[in-house]
Amino acid sequence: MQAPMDADVLSSFPPRYGPNLQ
Repeated sequence: MQAPMDADVLSSFPPRYGPNLQ
């Protein structure tokens, strides 16, 4: 969750997709 890439994903997709993509 502390990854910079996560921030980008959260901006483009909902928080559910952020951790799921990882």
